Amino acid sequence: LVDYREEEVLVPVSFEVRYGRETRRYDSLVKLWNSWYGEYVEKSSLYPVVFVRFEDLIFHSEYVIGELCECIGGDEVERIMEGFEYLEE
Repeated sequence: LVDYREEEVLVPVSFEVRYGRETRRYDSLVKLWNSWYGEYVEKSSLYPVVFVRFEDLIFHSEYVIGELCECIGGDEVERIMEGFEYLEE
């Protein structure tokens, strides 16, 4: 999935993804991402959609969880977030 360098020339890598019996070809990971999530965005007029990236949960947990709580109508967000703490080994 990653581009690699061949004699200092960036070589794009394309790939195929199987969905059941259907196979789709993508020229980049970005195009796969846009296609995959684009289908959810198209349906978002039928119901609300929130996208949360895993890395945002890892690196900005308190902020993201607080925003999500407010987004879904949480009425005690501040009280809940008071006990928030990062656990590390």
